Amino acid sequence: VPEQFVEKSYVNSMHSIRKGFGSVENFYNGRGGFGQVDSQSQSQQTIFSFIQENENNEPWINEPCYLMPRLFFSAVESPPSTISQSNIAQYGLDPLRFSTTRFFHHARRGAFDFNHYGKVLVDLRRIMDKEIERDMYSIHRPNYKSCHRPVKPYIDGLLRVHHYLGSWEQYSAKSDVRRSRGRFEKFGSVDYGTDYQLQHWIGRFVEVVGVEKAKYLLDRSGVVEKNSVRLIDKLD
Repeated sequence: VPEQFVEKSYVNSMHSIRKGFGSVENFYNGRGGFGQVDSQSQSQQTIFSFIQENENNEPWINEPCYLMPRLFFSAVESPPSTISQSNIAQYGLDPLRFSTTRFFHHARRGAFDFNHYGKVLVDLRRIMDKEIERDMYSIHRPNYKSCHRPVKPYIDGLLRVHHYLGSWEQYSAKSDVRRSRGRFEKFGSVDYGTDYQLQHWIGRFVEVVGVEKAKYLLDRSGVVEKNSVRLIDKLD
């Protein structure tokens, strides 16, 4: 399992995740807005199963390249009493290892600053082979014909992406000339409020797959690779 894969796969492409694990609170009502999903349909439903059940409805039927607005989460730390509320220590998991159980302060919802462009889900069954480009326009707009300008109001996102800056150790571990200390300090101090929607997703994940399998799949989440040495990034 690639580093961070499990955590990212449950975080990216999520909107209003109730109790953290894949249930969906809203659905497209066909009039340009969203209505409430009944409580029965929310029970243990994942994002993937929700899309499968509604693939022939709006917005999926007419949007083969579905844009998800993004909400940026900074590196502003929360007190230990808040971080511990994920209740995953009981499973032998450290909440400080996971961005979703450690960082809750975010940018202004709906603003372009810090959130930047959204991300897309592409239904390749509805994309013609000749439309697939080797040299894509942008990762935010991989198909110029089917994908629109990658900006969408936060409130209009049936699915939304939580984008985490992470700690300095995580941020600086990647080889990218843009990742300077100054840039980290600027982005890391952003704070327009808190959001705890995903704080409990790991607990729900454990309920579904079991403790041992969850620990195995999450073994490398939060691990920073430097010079082939595994470093667990923790608070001082």
